[in-house]
Amino acid sequence: MKLISATLPLAGTLAMFVTLVGCTQESNPGGPGASAVNKTKETSRTDSKGNTTEEVVTTNKPVVTDKANTFTLHAPMMATTLDTGKKRDVDLSIRRGSDFKQSVKLEFKAPAGVTVTPAMATIPAGQDKITVTLEASKDAAAGKGRVEVTAVPESGQSVSLEIPVEVRQST
Repeated sequence: MKLISATLPLAGTLAMFVTLVGCTQESNPGGPGASAVNKTKETSRTDSKGNTTEEVVTTNKPVVTDKANTFTLHAPMMATTLDTGKKRDVDLSIRRGSDFKQSVKLEFKAPAGVTVTPAMATIPAGQDKITVTLEASKDAAAGKGRVEVTAVPESGQSVSLEIPVEVRQST
């Protein structure tokens, strides 16, 4: 009994940590203080039969030149479960650098059978959060998918995240 009561505060602290840290994902920095740098890597391989294959990989990694004038987009990391014919609200937010005062337009690309309302949203300057509604149509196919969210500032680098969604057939 002593062991249980001694570990209970630790378990509560761990649960709170997971709740605060493990529930959202964060984008790369965007805005005027960040810029995209495309990095290309080329490789070629020759197999035992003398066939050569070439691979070109391009990555788009931001370079932060003024952290105070950037923002990051935050969205749920865990899958949002949608029963067909039902709606669910999802909170999206941005974390602003101290000099980032712009509004940010949010654009959405949802899988077939899933709609986002509003179809385009804006987080006004001076605010950090918005709630959108995801809805699975009655004939949406069951399965896992992703809603792509692109955050477009008034100027500077845009950023994107994907919100995992799972559609279940209603009973």
